[in-house]
Amino acid sequence: MENTVENPRTIVLTGATNGIGRITAEKLAAEGHTLLLVGRKEWKCEELIAELEQKTGNTDLHFYQTDLSLLQEIEILAKDIARDYGRIDALINNAGAVYSSRVWTEEHLERTFALNYLGVFYLTELLLPLLRKSSDGRVVNVSSAAHALSKMNFQNLQGEQKYNGLKQYGLAKLSLLLYTYDLAQRLRQENIKVNALHPGNISTGFGLNNKNAFYRGLNKFTSKFGDSPEEGADLEVSLASGARGSQVTGKYFTKKGITSSSSDSYSTTNQKKLREISEELVYHYTGREIQKEA
Repeated sequence: MENTVENPRTIVLTGATNGIGRITAEKLAAEGHTLLLVGRKEWKCEELIAELEQKTGNTDLHFYQTDLSLLQEIEILAKDIARDYGRIDALINNAGAVYSSRVWTEEHLERTFALNYLGVFYLTELLLPLLRKSSDGRVVNVSSAAHALSKMNFQNLQGEQKYNGLKQYGLAKLSLLLYTYDLAQRLRQENIKVNALHPGNISTGFGLNNKNAFYRGLNKFTSKFGDSPEEGADLEVSLASGARGSQVTGKYFTKKGITSSSSDSYSTTNQKKLREISEELVYHYTGREIQKEA
């Protein structure tokens, strides 16, 4: 295919088979980028690639089957990407889900926390060496306006005290914002920009993995009155491959542009404490220490 961008990029996109991730994948494929698409179900990834090749003519599309709530699988994913590619230009941490009841992963981590935050933390840290080899590296974290529903509570990161599905999801997305701002500050002298976004209040099947009337009603409401999924995808694309994503770091975007997130998300004390806890959890469950900056 003829590239529609002057300098095609190598982009890792998680949660690529559903919702905004699928739309983002199509837009990036149409621009001519090399896409490393991450999904949990092999048949969905294969179906997506066949569809994108037919629609866009881009054949530089590759999938990695990974359960992003499992740290061991994330470690394998990072090794596979490093084996196949010497450099990546962008990582879009798009995968996420909400669980109405407390569910444990095979590694005995609470799934909302593991998928929406800790797995993102671990994958990003593991891929930083490849991002450093890019002249314009970018990390795009898909957060949510739901982060404002929760206050930072380190004693309830995994629902240890009380579990409410939506608030636990909000807490994970708040954690993701704390990490975004912390990482952007740590990398401020490097060639990597780190930003977060809220894709909008959209109907993409969010929460329908739960047998819960609330989420069915929410999807019906957003399908009629919510934002366009294409707008959310456009925001992801612009931060991963457009000029906007190369100009700023440590920001939170909505369709209106750069926006302030909740006051809790800017606490440098909480950012530091969350990073320490995250490193400890990764070491506990994988035996691997997070590599420190030189």
